[in-house]
Amino acid sequence: MNYTPNFNDPRVVSRCSKALAYACGVFTSETMMSQQSISKRFGQAQTDLGKWLRHKLLIITDTHYSDAAGISIKYIINITGANQLFNSLFPNTPFTPVNTSTLVVNEAVKEFTDELVTGDFIYREKSDRMWHDLQWYRKEYKQRTLKQTGYNHEYDIEAAAQSLLYQDAIMFHNLKPQAIIKDYIKNKSVIRNTLAIELHTTPDNVKKIITAIFAGAKIGVNEDFQLFKDLDRDVALINRIKDSEYINLMRVSVRELWRVLPINDRRVSREKWTYYFAIELKVLREVVKYLKRTNNKHFREHDGWTTEFEIDEYQLIRHVREHTGYVISLSHMHLTDE
Repeated sequence: MNYTPNFNDPRVVSRCSKALAYACGVFTSETMMSQQSISKRFGQAQTDLGKWLRHKLLIITDTHYSDAAGISIKYIINITGANQLFNSLFPNTPFTPVNTSTLVVNEAVKEFTDELVTGDFIYREKSDRMWHDLQWYRKEYKQRTLKQTGYNHEYDIEAAAQSLLYQDAIMFHNLKPQAIIKDYIKNKSVIRNTLAIELHTTPDNVKKIITAIFAGAKIGVNEDFQLFKDLDRDVALINRIKDSEYINLMRVSVRELWRVLPINDRRVSREKWTYYFAIELKVLREVVKYLKRTNNKHFREHDGWTTEFEIDEYQLIRHVREHTGYVISLSHMHLTDE
């Protein structure tokens, strides 16, 4: 397009810095994002600068869009354009991961200052999940932003989806014990590592596979299958998954679990996740009550949260059990130890 930003104008520099930081912080991999969120950082698409920034920083990877289904256009960063814009904004600073991280974190702190200081984060609820714009940032940037502003302790519910769904089915819907699910919840790290060796892949990919199985994912070489795309369309890996005795036994147990849970259509992954998210939110609301009662500032994110002070885990787990019936197990990372 026939437009060049005026980098001598502080307003232009401010807008470009905000857009560049957002692109580097959020779009390092293919990401679905609303126009509203992009416009908040890039400016409106009908303006010259807003249009230029979109062209410079983002590449559209999937144009499929549906308001009804909650699907937005997918983007990935235009790394060449990001490099050029960084050099225009900071001519004496190289476009390195360290310098990029500093830009992303500084802009994130600036955008969310009031919420970070008070701990009163503004969430929106959608499909029984609480969402905040900071959740979209790559993990390392999100952690640095929180750590820099006094949030030092990161917690996650261990094997949250598998554990909470299994407990729900056992306690409230008469599921017969499923040894393979129970064992996975108890020994997930060992099983992921062992299965990673068997499948010639990574423990992170095994986590994706198990999670997908619990959502009823189809396993096959097909562009319509999300797991195939999530595993980088690795045909050999998909075939190894289909041949895995452990995976096939897990699929049988998961089908039994969903057979007793009260959803309308067991063929629809979205219905399954909606059911799980409702349980997750019920647990998380009790976590938040406990954190507020103990005056511990926190940022919550689905099945995890980051706090100012270390939690008395025994008391929190007891609180959740007494108010929901679910027993949670926590992982804890002290961010200042990184």
